[in-house]
Amino acid sequence: MRKQRVTIREVAKLAGVSTGTVSRVLNGRPGVHPQTRARVLEVVRALGYVPNPVARELTGRGERTVGVLQLPGVPRLTPYFTLLYEYLADALWQEGFRLREVPTDPVGLPLEPAKGYVLLGAHEHDPRIEYLQEHGQPFVLVGVYPGAFWVAPHDEEGGYLATRHLLELGHREILHLTGHLHNQAGRDRLAGYRRALEAYGVPFRPELVLDGEFSVLSAYRVLRRAWEGGLRGTAIFAASDEMAVGARAALEDLGAGPHHRPAGNPAGGAHRRSLAWRGLRGPEPAGSAGSGAARRAPKHRAKGGETLTGGRHGHRHVGSRLTARVR
Repeated sequence: MRKQRVTIREVAKLAGVSTGTVSRVLNGRPGVHPQTRARVLEVVRALGYVPNPVARELTGRGERTVGVLQLPGVPRLTPYFTLLYEYLADALWQEGFRLREVPTDPVGLPLEPAKGYVLLGAHEHDPRIEYLQEHGQPFVLVGVYPGAFWVAPHDEEGGYLATRHLLELGHREILHLTGHLHNQAGRDRLAGYRRALEAYGVPFRPELVLDGEFSVLSAYRVLRRAWEGGLRGTAIFAASDEMAVGARAALEDLGAGPHHRPAGNPAGGAHRRSLAWRGLRGPEPAGSAGSGAARRAPKHRAKGGETLTGGRHGHRHVGSRLTARVR
């Protein structure tokens, strides 16, 4: 039979104090006589009492909670954020903390207290950073922001590697599906795309950059509209996995998906140059940079980039984590 957990009421009863006094002792708060504190701790050790992290959260006004602050307007139900949230929650639970998404006001400021915060992404002049710093609230940013402690993939290098791979395969008309250019990751991946074009002497064409808003549906819509309007490219660099999925669906619905051949032109002929998919100069050119890189090359895999951390004294490398791949 499973042993029943010792409760704070049992500790209080045996020590001859209130549950509030036991709570103050366990949390190291002042206002408890030294002899009383020693007696409570002795009972805690004798009973093997272990505080329940959930109960402490409910009674401690957020003391065992780490809050997640998402950028307003950014989709939450994505593979990237789902996995990140899962790993964060698991790691914090092992340390006795609980992770939860904190409700925010329209600009993203927290409406409920927490022991600390994890910010998923940031934009220029982000009011959340200034607010948390002014109030002395500990936080870490998944992204890059001057003057804050942050950890992030090397988004610019990932964008560069993805675009370089397509350039090395012979492509010169590379569409770039980007999103949220007020967001650091979107800006940096676009910068990597432009840097690769410049390195290979390919002029940057703004009309080839399409705002897919980091979502499947937006990428589908913007690519389909552009394609139906006559825009063509020989490859696509998508700045996220979700946008790569949307791009593929759009091309398939447009009749430009894998193995497609126009009617009356079995071999593809000159029309093949307008198909941004399989059979064009060899590669399948739909790449993505969900972690600062493009993904899934059947043969070519260019490793590079780093996971970075940063703070008030600059940034440092903490390991090579990025791979550049294209489909």
